[in-house]
Amino acid sequence: MEKPYFDIAASSLVAVIPITDQKTDYRFPWHPALQPVARSYTAIQKVIAEACFMGASSVWLVCNKNMQPLIKKVVGERLRQPSTFYMDSEGGKHPVPVYYVPVHIRDRHKAECPSWSVLHGCLEAYEISGIISKWTLPDRFLILDPYLMCDYYDAIYEKKHMRQEINFAYKSEGKTYKDGVNVPFTLSYKDCIEAKEKYDELAYEFYEENSMVEASIKIPLDKIFNSATIDRDFEIGKTYDIRTWEVYMDYMRSDYAAQLRKPGFVGPYSFGELFKEEEDA
Repeated sequence: MEKPYFDIAASSLVAVIPITDQKTDYRFPWHPALQPVARSYTAIQKVIAEACFMGASSVWLVCNKNMQPLIKKVVGERLRQPSTFYMDSEGGKHPVPVYYVPVHIRDRHKAECPSWSVLHGCLEAYEISGIISKWTLPDRFLILDPYLMCDYYDAIYEKKHMRQEINFAYKSEGKTYKDGVNVPFTLSYKDCIEAKEKYDELAYEFYEENSMVEASIKIPLDKIFNSATIDRDFEIGKTYDIRTWEVYMDYMRSDYAAQLRKPGFVGPYSFGELFKEEEDA
């Protein structure tokens, strides 16, 4: 299938957010991605809002089926687009749809592997978009970690570079995702295919040494995306990985957490409400 030409303004940047990894050192009755990070604001809502500010045209959440109803109750089916985004010919703002990518029961032992979840989300997003139309095929994939807290306000102005045909990566204190820090970065479909081949090789070696019944496979992102280039980067400063309780408490005591507010375009909103708004307009 020949990929049509897209200019910078019309290029499709798809956000992929894996939330299958639930390994934290604290336990609550809800999913760790629903941990509050500000007043009436959860970690998953924050990372989706950041994806919108970074220019994502759609958001794909990779999560287990048993958690999808609860996540969807909080996140919804779409986001109202921020006022800084482009409008259509009639002056209306384009909604940002949120899709939920399930994990098949046969892949349950892979679900907590961060690299597999990222690849699964990217390849599913590309395949499903291609079924709809060749014009909906994504040009780039934006990978975000819902448990990484940081102030991306200044970094939002790098959005124009993230939508270009280059690999973009944020860095925290000089370290990118290739150094084991789960900062956001972009990839092409070609990078995903090469990473899938690398993952299959490492997974084969793992299963030669371990039986399927033993511990789930864990391959970090830097192991499979080491061949991907970084054409441009941007320093975002200090980050907080809230998978540990100590770091979570440090984040909640920070000035950034005290000043953080939930933006109005974050739902939960459904597409049914969108059609109702158009009828009332």
